[in-house]
Amino acid sequence: FYISAIVFYSNNGTNSSLGLSELIPNTGPVSCVEITFRISVLYEDGTQSLITKTTITDENGVALISLSGSETTGMAEILSITANISEDTGNNPSEVVLEGFSLPSIQEGSPSAIEQLINLIEGYLVFIIGGLALIIISTVFLFRMNKSKKEKMRMISESVRLAHDELNTLQSILAIIVQTTSKLSIYEENVYTDIINTNIVGGMVTAFSSFLNELGDVDLFGFEIMERDDISLTVHKGKYSNFIVISKMKLPMIMLAQVQQAQKLIESKHKERFTNTSRGVRKLTQGMVHPILTEASFKIPMLYKLKLKTSNLNRTNKQGSISRSLKQSIRLLDELKPEGNITSIKEIQELYASKGISKNVTARVIMLAYEFEILTVYDE
Repeated sequence: FYISAIVFYSNNGTNSSLGLSELIPNTGPVSCVEITFRISVLYEDGTQSLITKTTITDENGVALISLSGSETTGMAEILSITANISEDTGNNPSEVVLEGFSLPSIQEGSPSAIEQLINLIEGYLVFIIGGLALIIISTVFLFRMNKSKKEKMRMISESVRLAHDELNTLQSILAIIVQTTSKLSIYEENVYTDIINTNIVGGMVTAFSSFLNELGDVDLFGFEIMERDDISLTVHKGKYSNFIVISKMKLPMIMLAQVQQAQKLIESKHKERFTNTSRGVRKLTQGMVHPILTEASFKIPMLYKLKLKTSNLNRTNKQGSISRSLKQSIRLLDELKPEGNITSIKEIQELYASKGISKNVTARVIMLAYEFEILTVYDE
């Protein structure tokens, strides 16, 4: 807060003397004159104060004082301002008093550059935090998307490499059974045929598991595999259940991982059916189990009807990991023209066999078509 006064010679036509004016600068400014300012101030807490400051006029006759921050903090009103020449020069002392409407009003001062920066930061703090959060979220999203893309590429590569073994073994599966740990059957599914007596198989598994438990740790989790007369019995012992797969071929590692994941999801989604059996077992239905098998990439639902979606054939075009010849083989699916777009693995194999395409390539086509949703499970 600054206050200034101007000292000049006042010529009224009769004599020359020192005078003081706060409004009208005149010729003949007077320098090196001591001016005393007295400012009467009212503060917001109701107290009053008289601030006295003395200064010297410069070469332009201007006397300038400033009030410090501590003197102006909480200032509510300026009651009066008096400026006078401290020394009597020519026995004609001069004084000017500002009161009433002549006084300046109180207003908030302009902040410094640092204060402006702080205010700006405070004003935009929410936007800054939001922006940083958006950057972090975007980075995490892109990282996960890239990771998901890499995982998808890995799965595609794995599907191509192991397609023949996986499809052949999948087609050799005769039945799957899910038991509680007390050996009560909670889900049974015969694939292709009803010749498998799941009750007898369940009893065999119980007897075999009991025999293994006598040899080792009864709390051991993992796979047990029995093979005899072209029949393979694969059992995975989980926390709340036993998952049994009966097949003509031994399950490869990729399918063992699928079985393990499927069992984990079934136990997670239907835990109460395994742990609360005091009033009997509430069995799972195919409509409850098949979506879980699909989620775990255990492709049992593929063994039934498939829906051909030729509109998705272009999805493989931009996949650099798929060879051009394999992409061309996939496009042959467009020649199926099945009624209602409903087909099966057998029909696809017959089409490709008629064109002299090997079983290995055909298996790759089927598995990749399933991965890219060109073939999907048909839900009646």
